[in-house]
Amino acid sequence: GGKNGMLQIAICEDLEEEANGLSASLEALLDKRQLPHVISLFSSGEELIAALEGGLQFDLCLLDIYLAGLNGVDAARRVKGTGPQHPGGLYHLQPGIRRGGL
Repeated sequence: GGKNGMLQIAICEDLEEEANGLSASLEALLDKRQLPHVISLFSSGEELIAALEGGLQFDLCLLDIYLAGLNGVDAARRVKGTGPQHPGGLYHLQPGIRRGGL
């Protein structure tokens, strides 16, 4: 994984409750597997892109599809264009039942 052997993960989610829930679930899983990690939360695609352009690097980015402003799909395209050190894993988060799906 990333810097100092720690897995660097970005979560880009505009709903704080969803971001915190996903972060907590990932923390529990990674702690259980004894994988050192850092999870960074971003509330917009623009915020994530600015962090990447400022030099932050991530091994994995989880992006909400339905972000206000720059949506998750467009943000992923921009992330891929930030250079050769863009994350190897880009995953889109889709809304669940709690977010008005089914």
